[in-house]
Order: sequence, then structure tokens, then C-alpha cells
Amino acid sequence: MLQTRSSPEEAEASFHRAISVQEQLSRAYPDVLEYHNDLGRSHYDLGKMLHERGQPARAVSALGRAVARHESSLRLDPANEVYRSNLFEDQSLLMIVGLRLGDLEQASGLAEAGVVTLPDQAVSYLRGAAGLADCSARSAADPAPSSTRRASLSDEYADRAARLLRLGFERGLLTGLDIFSLKEFRPLVGKTSFERLRNEIEVSPGSSARAPAGDEGR
Repeated sequence: MLQTRSSPEEAEASFHRAISVQEQLSRAYPDVLEYHNDLGRSHYDLGKMLHERGQPARAVSALGRAVARHESSLRLDPANEVYRSNLFEDQSLLMIVGLRLGDLEQASGLAEAGVVTLPDQAVSYLRGAAGLADCSARSAADPAPSSTRRASLSDEYADRAARLLRLGFERGLLTGLDIFSLKEFRPLVGKTSFERLRNEIEVSPGSSARAPAGDEGR
């Protein structure tokens, strides 16, 4: 990743220069998937910097380009775990930015997309369910819809979060009751689908799964 210790303007300009060079390479050598992956990763790094600088709307644009590049690379080389991991990180950060912007529809869709991208890793189920739990909490606090609609939306997101967790347990990727005590899932406490799943898992004790983590890509 390009260093951002200089001024924000200089750092962003450096990203754009690098992206320009990588775009030229990807156009000149369209069959070299590594160039497309690198370009996608630069868009991700730019989006991450913009997000951290408090510019989520601009981050969405950069992260959307990262998703497009990594989706394209992965379609052409579906066995490439680096491309797959990078796409998952794109989706995860774009989900976080969507939550920050209050775009719950986008955020919830990305939460579930991560499980499709990384179906064999516990982190995708934990992170996706955590994103949906956040959607549940935010929709419950949204003053725009009626109180009845707020409760309905909150329950819908909670149900989707519980479904992801259930799928993770069914696939043997999640084990242990301590998952239900993770702070990310506090908005789900008391929700019917979450408590039902907790009660079912309680009779099948096992080892614990790890909480959502940060970057795994490159």
C-alpha cells in the first residue's frame, strides 16, 4: 500500500498516479490477471484511505471499482485464493462504508455476498452476520419509518444474520456458545431467530470460533 504519511492531497495524488499506470498495463496486457488484481487492490487501498479520512461517499466509488476488478479476475481464475480473499476484503469494507452512509440495503447484500465469496471460512459468516446485526440495530433506531415498520425491518435483518450463523454451524465452520456473546451480536439478543439458534447450539457444545478480523488479502 502507498504510504499516506504525507498530506492527504499528496497521498491521494500518488494513488491516482499508480492507478493510471496500472490501468495502462491492464489494457495493454488484458490476459495478465495479476495486473487486474493489482489495479483492484489499489482501488481498495484508495477507498480505505478515503474511508479513514471521513469521506465515505468517495470511498464507495473506489471500492466499487475494486469489487469489479476482483470479480472479473476471479471469474477467469476461480481457484485463485488471493483474488478471492481480495474480493472478500473489498466487499467487507464496502459493507462497512454502506453502514456508515446508512445504506442498509447495500450493506446487507454485501454481508451475504461475502459468504458466497468465501464459503469455506468462518470469518465470512461471522463478519456477514455482524454486518446484518448492525443493520438490525440501525433500522430499529431509524426515525423515518413507523414504529411497526422499524420493528419489522429490524427483525428481518436479525433473521438474515441468524441464517448466516446457522449456515456456518451447519457447515462445521462455527462451533461453541461463546459466539453468541460476541459484542457484534448484541443487537440480536432477544431476537427470536437468534435465541432459537442459541438454544439449539447449546445442546451441541464445541470449540469457539474467532471474531471478525481485518485484511487477509493481497
